[in-house]
Amino acid sequence: RHTRLQGDWSSDVCSSDLNFVEFSAFLDGFSDAYNSDWTAENVFGRMDPIATFSQTRRALSVAWIVPSSGVDQAAENLSKINKLFTFLYPLYEQRQGASTINMGPLLKVKFGNLIQNAATNGPLLGYVNGFTMDPLLEEGMFTYSRGGPLRTGGVEYLPKAVRLNFELTVLHEQIGRAHV
Repeated sequence: RHTRLQGDWSSDVCSSDLNFVEFSAFLDGFSDAYNSDWTAENVFGRMDPIATFSQTRRALSVAWIVPSSGVDQAAENLSKINKLFTFLYPLYEQRQGASTINMGPLLKVKFGNLIQNAATNGPLLGYVNGFTMDPLLEEGMFTYSRGGPLRTGGVEYLPKAVRLNFELTVLHEQIGRAHV
């Protein structure tokens, strides 16, 4: 059974299908890590240091396999993967003849109930340091010497299955927790 992993280039002004990609895939790896940072100060005469809380960080590591049922889906998968990779670049705007960064490459990711904003059940905001794409060579490739579906004019290799992975550093949209 396929699962759906959705990615969205985060921006209130740029929310459109151009900034959205969705994969039918098999989950291959998942990790959700929470880490708190503390500063400990040793004080003369105390057995234990005095600890001061600094921050809590959350990072998700996700790997998924994107299969294809045929050459058309393999070409579509490569197109979606290339689109996903563009999400690593910032948005630029022209100002007085120069390009300036308008928005950093933040992502919103949703995967069922495993990756979601707990307050809204919507996508989770964060940034990715990179993606890794590994064609599963043991699954084979669709190969064209010319005239392939990508229309590159040269030799084309379309993997029958691809493994993708990334690590998302979560940006907390809510501060703290409610008192119970």
